[in-house]
Amino acid sequence: MDRYELGAALDAIAAPTKPLHWVGGADDGRDWCRDCARAVVRHLRRHDRKNRDDYVLDGGWRREQDSMPTCSGCGAHLSADLTRYGAEEEAAYYLENGLSNTLEGRAVDALYLSEILANLPDGEDRDTLTAMAMTLIPPDGKTEAGR
Repeated sequence: MDRYELGAALDAIAAPTKPLHWVGGADDGRDWCRDCARAVVRHLRRHDRKNRDDYVLDGGWRREQDSMPTCSGCGAHLSADLTRYGAEEEAAYYLENGLSNTLEGRAVDALYLSEILANLPDGEDRDTLTAMAMTLIPPDGKTEAGR
Protein backbone atom coordinates (compact mmCIF):
# COMPACT_ATOMS: atom_id res chain seq x y z
CA MET A 1 0.00 0.00 0.00
CA ASP A 2 1.55 3.33 -1.00
CA ARG A 3 1.29 6.52 1.10
CA TYR A 4 -1.72 7.83 -0.85
CA GLU A 5 -3.65 4.58 -0.45
CA LEU A 6 -2.77 4.53 3.24
CA GLY A 7 -3.98 8.11 3.63
CA ALA A 8 -7.27 7.26 1.93
CA ALA A 9 -7.72 4.13 4.06
CA LEU A 10 -7.06 6.10 7.26
CA ASP A 11 -9.44 8.85 6.17
CA ALA A 12 -12.16 6.25 5.63
CA ILE A 13 -11.99 5.06 9.25
CA ALA A 14 -11.06 8.37 10.86
CA ALA A 15 -13.14 10.24 13.41
CA PRO A 16 -15.37 12.80 11.71
CA THR A 17 -14.28 16.42 11.58
CA LYS A 18 -16.10 19.71 11.26
CA PRO A 19 -14.85 22.82 9.46
CA LEU A 20 -12.68 25.08 11.59
CA HIS A 21 -14.09 28.51 12.51
CA TRP A 22 -13.07 31.42 14.68
CA VAL A 23 -14.76 34.56 15.91
CA GLY A 24 -13.56 37.68 14.15
CA GLY A 25 -13.32 40.66 16.49
CA ALA A 26 -12.84 38.53 19.59
CA ASP A 27 -9.20 37.71 18.73
CA ASP A 28 -8.81 35.21 21.55
CA GLY A 29 -7.14 32.54 19.40
CA ARG A 30 -9.72 29.83 20.07
CA ASP A 31 -11.01 27.43 17.42
CA TRP A 32 -14.69 26.54 17.12
CA CYS A 33 -17.08 24.41 15.10
CA ARG A 34 -19.69 26.43 13.20
CA ASP A 35 -22.50 25.91 15.73
CA CYS A 36 -20.41 26.91 18.73
CA ALA A 37 -18.86 29.88 16.89
CA ARG A 38 -22.32 31.14 15.94
CA ALA A 39 -23.42 30.89 19.57
CA VAL A 40 -20.35 32.85 20.70
CA VAL A 41 -20.96 35.56 18.09
CA ARG A 42 -24.60 35.89 19.19
CA HIS A 43 -23.54 36.09 22.84
CA LEU A 44 -20.86 38.72 22.21
CA ARG A 45 -23.18 40.83 20.06
CA ARG A 46 -25.85 40.79 22.79
CA HIS A 47 -23.46 41.62 25.60
CA ASP A 48 -21.19 44.15 23.85
CA ARG A 49 -23.59 46.33 21.88
CA LYS A 50 -20.97 49.03 21.38
CA ASN A 51 -18.75 46.66 19.36
CA ARG A 52 -21.45 44.28 18.13
CA ASP A 53 -20.60 44.75 14.43
CA ASP A 54 -16.98 43.72 15.08
CA TYR A 55 -17.99 40.17 16.03
CA VAL A 56 -18.32 37.93 12.97
CA LEU A 57 -18.24 34.25 12.19
CA ASP A 58 -15.04 33.59 10.25
CA GLY A 59 -13.31 30.54 8.80
CA GLY A 60 -14.96 27.42 7.48
CA TRP A 61 -11.89 26.27 5.58
CA ARG A 62 -8.74 24.32 6.39
CA ARG A 63 -5.74 26.26 7.60
CA GLU A 64 -2.33 25.31 8.95
CA GLN A 65 -2.13 24.54 12.66
CA ASP A 66 0.69 23.47 14.97
CA SER A 67 -1.60 20.88 16.58
CA MET A 68 -4.82 19.11 15.70
CA PRO A 69 -7.64 21.47 16.69
CA THR A 70 -10.78 20.68 18.63
CA CYS A 71 -13.76 22.94 19.22
CA SER A 72 -13.38 25.08 22.34
CA GLY A 73 -17.10 24.64 22.97
CA CYS A 74 -18.14 21.06 22.26
CA GLY A 75 -14.77 19.34 21.73
CA ALA A 76 -15.49 18.22 18.15
CA HIS A 77 -12.47 17.49 15.99
CA LEU A 78 -11.87 20.24 13.44
CA SER A 79 -10.29 19.93 10.00
CA ALA A 80 -6.87 21.50 9.56
CA ASP A 81 -3.50 20.94 7.93
CA LEU A 82 -0.61 20.34 10.29
CA THR A 83 2.53 22.40 9.85
CA ARG A 84 5.77 20.43 9.70
CA TYR A 85 6.40 21.44 13.33
CA GLY A 86 2.90 20.26 14.23
CA ALA A 87 3.41 16.93 12.46
CA GLU A 88 6.69 16.40 14.30
CA GLU A 89 5.12 17.25 17.68
CA GLU A 90 2.11 15.00 17.11
CA ALA A 91 4.44 12.25 15.84
CA ALA A 92 6.47 12.50 19.05
CA TYR A 93 3.28 11.89 21.04
CA TYR A 94 2.47 8.71 19.12
CA LEU A 95 6.06 7.45 19.23
CA GLU A 96 6.02 7.82 23.02
CA ASN A 97 2.45 6.71 23.78
CA GLY A 98 1.35 4.41 20.96
CA LEU A 99 -2.21 3.89 19.80
CA SER A 100 -5.44 3.97 21.76
CA ASN A 101 -7.08 0.79 23.01
CA THR A 102 -10.67 1.92 22.36
CA LEU A 103 -12.63 1.91 19.12
CA GLU A 104 -13.36 5.65 19.42
CA GLY A 105 -9.70 6.31 20.23
CA ARG A 106 -8.58 4.33 17.19
CA ALA A 107 -10.79 6.53 14.95
CA VAL A 108 -9.06 9.58 16.44
CA ASP A 109 -5.69 7.88 15.92
CA ALA A 110 -6.58 7.35 12.25
CA LEU A 111 -7.50 11.03 11.92
CA TYR A 112 -4.27 12.22 13.54
CA LEU A 113 -1.97 9.73 11.80
CA SER A 114 -3.44 10.58 8.40
CA GLU A 115 -2.62 14.24 8.97
CA ILE A 116 0.80 13.52 10.52
CA LEU A 117 1.88 11.25 7.67
CA ALA A 118 0.69 13.80 5.10
CA ASN A 119 3.08 16.38 6.56
CA LEU A 120 5.97 14.45 8.09
CA PRO A 121 9.20 14.16 6.08
CA ASP A 122 10.64 10.77 5.18
CA GLY A 123 12.73 9.05 7.81
CA GLU A 124 12.74 6.52 10.62
CA ASP A 125 9.86 8.19 12.53
CA ARG A 126 7.70 8.17 9.42
CA ASP A 127 8.41 4.48 8.86
CA THR A 128 7.48 3.65 12.48
CA LEU A 129 4.26 5.68 12.27
CA THR A 130 3.36 4.12 8.92
CA ALA A 131 3.66 0.67 10.50
CA MET A 132 1.46 1.87 13.39
CA ALA A 133 -1.10 3.27 10.97
CA MET A 134 -1.22 -0.01 9.03
CA THR A 135 -2.44 -1.78 12.18
CA LEU A 136 -5.54 0.44 12.14
CA ILE A 137 -6.61 -0.74 8.66
CA PRO A 138 -8.99 -3.71 8.78
CA PRO A 139 -7.34 -6.91 7.46
CA ASP A 140 -9.92 -7.27 4.68
CA GLY A 141 -9.14 -3.72 3.58
CA LYS A 142 -12.82 -2.78 3.67
CA THR A 143 -13.54 0.49 5.41
CA GLU A 144 -16.59 2.61 5.98
CA ALA A 145 -16.41 6.33 5.40
CA GLY A 146 -15.93 8.04 8.75
CA ARG A 147 -15.99 11.59 7.41
